[in-house]
Amino acid sequence: MVNRMNKMDILLAGSDNQLMKALINKLNKEGHRCYVLTGRKNHAGAYKNAYERYNFSYDSDCLKEIVESVRPDVTVFLGAYDFHFDWSDARRESVRYLTALQNILTYHAALSKGRFLYLSSEEVYARSYPNDIPEEEPVSAVSFRSVAIAQGEEVCRNYKKTMGVDTVILRMDHLYATPEKKVTADGQAAYEGICEKMCVEAVRTGYIQANANRIFSLLYVDDAVEAIYKVISRETLLKNQYHISSGEVMDEMCLAKMIKGAMGDDITITDNTIGSPMRVVLSNQSFASEFGLTIFHHTEEVSLKVAKYVKNHSADYVDTEAYPRAAPETSGRAFV
Repeated sequence: MVNRMNKMDILLAGSDNQLMKALINKLNKEGHRCYVLTGRKNHAGAYKNAYERYNFSYDSDCLKEIVESVRPDVTVFLGAYDFHFDWSDARRESVRYLTALQNILTYHAALSKGRFLYLSSEEVYARSYPNDIPEEEPVSAVSFRSVAIAQGEEVCRNYKKTMGVDTVILRMDHLYATPEKKVTADGQAAYEGICEKMCVEAVRTGYIQANANRIFSLLYVDDAVEAIYKVISRETLLKNQYHISSGEVMDEMCLAKMIKGAMGDDITITDNTIGSPMRVVLSNQSFASEFGLTIFHHTEEVSLKVAKYVKNHSADYVDTEAYPRAAPETSGRAFV
């Protein structure tokens, strides 16, 4: 198992969010050239430090020409982390999501070269698991969004099986980052992870809702990018599907208390603990045994930094008219 020595041309498809920024910065640092397909016709984010940016939708007639021009050594489809997809109408958007993946993957396959990375998430598992979930565990997706993400995985497997395309599926475990503003440049929500939502909820309302029966492991975006890069740069792989997780298990109440500790006593935690435990934690054993895995950004430390950042930049997240500081409607038990 050796790493690729030559510098690569890499096509990144997705919105200009924290994950995209971190990927571009990492790839540039390692000397590779990043080409970005924004997925939008209009100006859709800065994509700072990208070598070339293509402002086209995923169904554009220009897509074939773009892929043939770049001839990427690696194509990365942000998939579950592409904020261009608006899941408010999930039935319609699931079709659009899968069509986008098919289009990009079809033109990539026609090159007969290069690796295709599909970024998936823990969302494909919708029931509770007593132990950490290995890659071989069948998915249990139920919502339109999670089913679409899982179907995207199956599309990649089929291309590998029938056409020999080097597709790799990376499921990341509860990815989170420091939210930048209320919305991204193209109007989509810039925070989707549990940690970000709790922090923004706290500065908007003064309350954090938490269910102690929800158990998970958070993965900071920079650690995720380091793991993704290992897959990009490795010449040959033992598997075509990996779970990337910090392995640091906690529950919502624990996270809420960390955030409250960083934000101050004026934040109230609302205890919404109901039902049976819901544990979804991905096993990182396969990835760690093949690549090695070091977590540099530990949840207890980084969640405090994220919370303090949101508190210190609350004007970026709070609209006092749209988001008054009032207790959310809930039957939960509030305590300081």
